[in-house]
Amino acid sequence: MKIYSLNPILFGGADSPAIPNLIEQFCSALYAGKGGYPTFLRELKATPDFPMRCFVGIPEDAFTPSQRVLAEAYCQHLMSIAPGDLWVTDQPWSPINPNRVEAPLDRCIFDAQWAISLGLSRIRWEDNVLMSSSAISRQAKLPNREGMFEQNIRLLLALAVYGFSDPMQFFTASK
Repeated sequence: MKIYSLNPILFGGADSPAIPNLIEQFCSALYAGKGGYPTFLRELKATPDFPMRCFVGIPEDAFTPSQRVLAEAYCQHLMSIAPGDLWVTDQPWSPINPNRVEAPLDRCIFDAQWAISLGLSRIRWEDNVLMSSSAISRQAKLPNREGMFEQNIRLLLALAVYGFSDPMQFFTASK
């Protein structure tokens, strides 16, 4: 199965700040964050995290022609990038956390600040990526790291399922 993603090289490379900026702007254009999802998104079978999904990768069987046109139109008309150059199937965006300190998962915390810096709001991360309505706020409330390892496993699995090729980038050594 092919996975289509926007070519990160066209936006300055995987570590370019242009990618999170584009994700944030594209998300804002699709959904203001107030009320229910617009009919526009429902008809396209897209969620407000669609711009992030475009960079991380969309499986071929889940990528509708209208979704493809939406991403291509945004990039073509607002960024002057030709549609034929946009998509790759072999190198999805894999963000690198510059502040990450490696440690075993049971000694890590989810780096929510860095995740949010990638262009999605906390609510979008929780609802659309992490598949938990309170994952980020719950982790801040875990006393003495009790239950943190189990929470980290759930978050790691959700990130992998979403399509991040290196979900450990979202975890850094706890202090």
